[in-house]
Amino acid sequence: IMEANLYQQEASRQLNDSKYYKPIHQPVFPVAAQKITAIIGQLRAQEIISTKQAAFLTPDLTKVRPRHFYLLPKVHKPRAAWPHPLMPAGRPIVSDCGSESYNICKFINHYIRPLACKHSSYIKDTYQFVHKVRGKQINPTHILVTGDITSLYTNMHIDKIMAAVKKLFREYPDPGRPDALLLQLLHITLTHNDFEF
Repeated sequence: IMEANLYQQEASRQLNDSKYYKPIHQPVFPVAAQKITAIIGQLRAQEIISTKQAAFLTPDLTKVRPRHFYLLPKVHKPRAAWPHPLMPAGRPIVSDCGSESYNICKFINHYIRPLACKHSSYIKDTYQFVHKVRGKQINPTHILVTGDITSLYTNMHIDKIMAAVKKLFREYPDPGRPDALLLQLLHITLTHNDFEF
């Protein structure tokens, strides 16, 4: 059991890092919802999606809830690395459930996930990795290495993400995929991430 004040102290330590976070005076999700709604209108007008799909994807501002920031304490980290003797560093999580972009992310994912799986370095999970290496002879001069990324999501570069997805779309063209509109939606979801704590 952790003390609430230590949890809040750890959250404040992270949220006060201006490299990753900045306070805002009003929510941005209404603006994002308006932009998403306009693009959904274009998808519907081009008959890429049905009326029923458009209704599902369109954010309803009377039902949209703000994203919430919370921490999952990294209790597996060495105690000497904890920012406080009684509180480990927290893994920051922003819950997107019920947000204005929650459903549109499912739509984007529908098109991007199959392409991501085609990447030569793609490994679905640990089980697939074990399956791939089981029975393989490792050259004695080779070294198996694992890695862990610190603060993955706060260190992503949106311009590089957008360029990578554009490249993926060029490598795997699909006349039925609305590339330009998907890229607009992806940019909105990556750049309009307000939350409460």
